[in-house]
Amino acid sequence: MTTYSTRRAILAGAAAVPIAATTAERAFARTADDERIEQLWKERTKLVAESQELHRAHVNAEACLPEWAAPGPTYLHSDGSYGGPDVGWPRKEVDRLPEGPVMINVRPSPHDCRRDFETSVRIWGKRERKKAQRVYEARIAALDERIARQREEHAKVGLPAIDDLTEHVMDRVCDIDDAIKAIPTSSPTKAAAHFMLGLLLGRLSDTLDDDDDLGTIASGVLPLLRPHLSGMIAQHIDDLIEHPAKPLCEREFCQG
Repeated sequence: MTTYSTRRAILAGAAAVPIAATTAERAFARTADDERIEQLWKERTKLVAESQELHRAHVNAEACLPEWAAPGPTYLHSDGSYGGPDVGWPRKEVDRLPEGPVMINVRPSPHDCRRDFETSVRIWGKRERKKAQRVYEARIAALDERIARQREEHAKVGLPAIDDLTEHVMDRVCDIDDAIKAIPTSSPTKAAAHFMLGLLLGRLSDTLDDDDDLGTIASGVLPLLRPHLSGMIAQHIDDLIEHPAKPLCEREFCQG
């Protein structure tokens, strides 16, 4: 699905809310389905807060790692400085600095090693393949050894336990999102929850104060929904209405 089609789907769903909500009096009544959605939303919000705490714990644990075992820049420059994108692969030791305008990849991945091998064979031909193969195998063996030592460092600071718990929490959040969408009701409660989930899924805008279709629809639809809402979902809709410039990452229902 393209960003444009995702935008259209969310906006179309939002635009239909006032019509669906006024077709029958029962659409405004608090139903068992509404109670179930509210219960799920409260659990989801609690889990989102837990995931944010786990993220902070992950960052703090990474800060305790030796520099070579922590995520860091990819390349070593001739002046001894590091640069390039940060990656999670362990940093290798080098005997000497590169000379001139050359960079060394000091955090190679298995893909990097394979790519270099294939490039060497392509340039030097099959007659050098055996030599290139030996170099490739030696690099992979050294990388495996660094990864093993890196995992030991991760275990010392508790990263595996943090990451396992984070995965469990986020799996449950995804299950809740699916459960909310599957509840067979067209009530304002579900419409509000679905709208907020759509914001996270589409990421069409980081705020609702932008001069675009989403901001216009939200400013028109959410105040119409609000009188028919209660509980935590109502609180989160209030926050969207009252603070449209707040980034999504600062909303209680956003997991980052």
